[in-house]
Amino acid sequence: MIHDWMTTGAEFTEQAGGQAAILDEIAALNWHPLPCKGVPFSQGWALGHLIKEVVTGTALQIAWDGVLCNRYGLIGIEARYAAGAFRHYWADTGTGLVPLVTVSAS
Repeated sequence: MIHDWMTTGAEFTEQAGGQAAILDEIAALNWHPLPCKGVPFSQGWALGHLIKEVVTGTALQIAWDGVLCNRYGLIGIEARYAAGAFRHYWADTGTGLVPLVTVSAS
């Protein structure tokens, strides 16, 4: 499995206990196929924005129930591209979205 850690999120990754701590929380996420109902407002807004403005592939499913540092949300989007499916993860700090890592979904 390929992990592509984002340099813009490196400081946050360190504060969250390192890559292993984030990967542990990623493993616990619950994925929901799109279209999806019942997404909490804040996470739904963030995921919708990321799908519309950031993710260039076709979004397949989303996850929003992760917690980092007992404080921040962990959200994810799985998208299909010509090269395959990938899962993208962000920390939701409440005031911004910090890109953390992209992982091959296969």
